[in-house]
Amino acid sequence: MDQRQAIARRFTDIHCDSTGAPRNFVHVFFEDRDDGGYYLAGSNRAGRPAEVREVLLHQLCGALAEAAGVARASVGGHISESPASWAMEAGEILPEPGDEGPAWFAGHAAAPG
Repeated sequence: MDQRQAIARRFTDIHCDSTGAPRNFVHVFFEDRDDGGYYLAGSNRAGRPAEVREVLLHQLCGALAEAAGVARASVGGHISESPASWAMEAGEILPEPGDEGPAWFAGHAAAPG
């Protein structure tokens, strides 16, 4: 597995463990920087406790630093939040965090394979 695949998998694990989001709703993009720096820019549905966002950002930046083999102080980042009604996945407007329910999660689980 190459470095980007490993980072994407680790980011997905962290995001899903922190938020309960379906794995297939996590998107990881990479952009090469001319300055060799590392910066994480994420987005999330608003409405979760601030502690969730803080833990998520802390863990993601730590995972990026570890994967890149750089000091944690070399990695910056932010998480932007927007209302759930501003986001769509699988052809549906997303519910507010906490309003998903078991049937919603069952209907949006990634297909095996």
